[in-house]
Amino acid sequence: MKATRNIITVADMLPAPITATGIITAVIMARPSQPVSGHAMQVLVAALPTGARDVEVVAAPQRVRARVVKPGIRRAQLVAPAPGPLTLTVEFTLRGHRYQVAGGVIFVTVGTSVQ
Repeated sequence: MKATRNIITVADMLPAPITATGIITAVIMARPSQPVSGHAMQVLVAALPTGARDVEVVAAPQRVRARVVKPGIRRAQLVAPAPGPLTLTVEFTLRGHRYQVAGGVIFVTVGTSVQ
């Protein structure tokens, strides 16, 4: 059996939120791009302001800490909830203040089981 590798494409990227100053505050990607309900998924967070700490991905009702993978890139692993739209939010602390940034919406599909 040949091992395959997950590749993130531009289509997997969620809309990046823009602040009032026009600066991109976060870029979020989900793997897989269309997660299946009840299965594991990963969320990559990048392009946060320098010095951002205590980064969490909120996908109601889950709140998962995003761990550093490489400088400037963090990853959170969670379980895809019930089928339907899933709103992702990123929260982080910068210079003593807590910020919340809208990450985007992805659609969770229905899982199929083999019996």
